[in-house]
Amino acid sequence: IGVTGYYLSQTSSTPSSSASGWTSVTSATSYSGSVSYPLYEGNGTNTVYVWFKDGAGNVSSYASDSINLQDDPPSNPYISINSGASSTASSSVTLSISATADIEVTGYYLSQTSSTTSSSASGWPRVTSATSYSGSVSYPLYEGNGTNTVYVWFKDGAGNVSIYLRHSS
Repeated sequence: IGVTGYYLSQTSSTPSSSASGWTSVTSATSYSGSVSYPLYEGNGTNTVYVWFKDGAGNVSSYASDSINLQDDPPSNPYISINSGASSTASSSVTLSISATADIEVTGYYLSQTSSTTSSSASGWPRVTSATSYSGSVSYPLYEGNGTNTVYVWFKDGAGNVSIYLRHSS
């Protein structure tokens, strides 16, 4: 008879053929398509179910697929300049940085300004992906004599960016 619609849900209860939420498609004996769908279950495993109906109102059994959603940014950011020293005579310092993430820390961004950058901007050194990252990085201070503040952000494999953390020396 032809596929005339599909129904997407995150619950496995079969919808009636007259339920609201059906998306109509041009009737055809075969249907295939790509659609956007918002995940409502939050972090963790999200399962999406799909049903199809035909011109006579018959509803198929469902097909489903699951994905692990992790939209929390990396957490527990840490930065220390020269092991926490309160002053230095050198404009080149060593930063100790670390963070954790639900899926993986994939990079960090260092700056002496607090303006957050996007996860796709240049200047994000890649790190070996892991749920926990720590490292030591050489960094040139460019603000001259006086207090210098360095900010660090971390990003994960999904492109989520942590809040910044700063340290002054």
